[in-house]
Amino acid sequence: MVEKRRRESGEATVLKDLSPFVKAFASHLYSKGYFNNANFLVDNKLDFSYFDSKYGRDFIKSAAYKFGKDHQEIAQWLSSKNLKTVALFGCPSLDKNNVFAAKWLRKIFKIQEDTVCSQCMLKDSCRHANKDVWGIAARNLLLVHVMKVIIVYNLDQVPPKLTVPDEVRDSANKLLEEVLNEDDIHSQNAGQPSKRNKNAKYTCTDM
Repeated sequence: MVEKRRRESGEATVLKDLSPFVKAFASHLYSKGYFNNANFLVDNKLDFSYFDSKYGRDFIKSAAYKFGKDHQEIAQWLSSKNLKTVALFGCPSLDKNNVFAAKWLRKIFKIQEDTVCSQCMLKDSCRHANKDVWGIAARNLLLVHVMKVIIVYNLDQVPPKLTVPDEVRDSANKLLEEVLNEDDIHSQNAGQPSKRNKNAKYTCTDM
């Protein structure tokens, strides 16, 4: 895989090529209008070279968060196995948005904070270690929380000190693929009676 070097904010950064999963997701976001206000769309055409910068990657990340808020209906169809694999690993970064989203995922699966935090490679730098979360969000899985966690792995924006196991990366990629597939299904079935169980919901009791 070719690595691209860019200098931003006075620091050299190394960015790997976008994975096929992220390219597919970025194309999907583009087709759904999530890049409508992007200044990099010359003649309204998607140019992947723009994402060779951290700023470009962050644009995808922000769009992924908004997509998660807009498509909550997808959450209930995601693989519990892949979700739990990601949840058990911990937080993808020290950013508060990502940390608390990861905590909500752990809450869904009733995973104790100290179980994860005690083994975390970032614990010495984390201000939120062993802190629990409470509230209505613990009752049902929220897609925005899922996106805030997996997109960091998908974009390979984890801190250098954090070594992510292949199984966690694989689960994050599979979840992103599931999100794409489910959105396609919902788009195709828009306005048509659903053949699925409308009462099916993914909650903390599903392990």
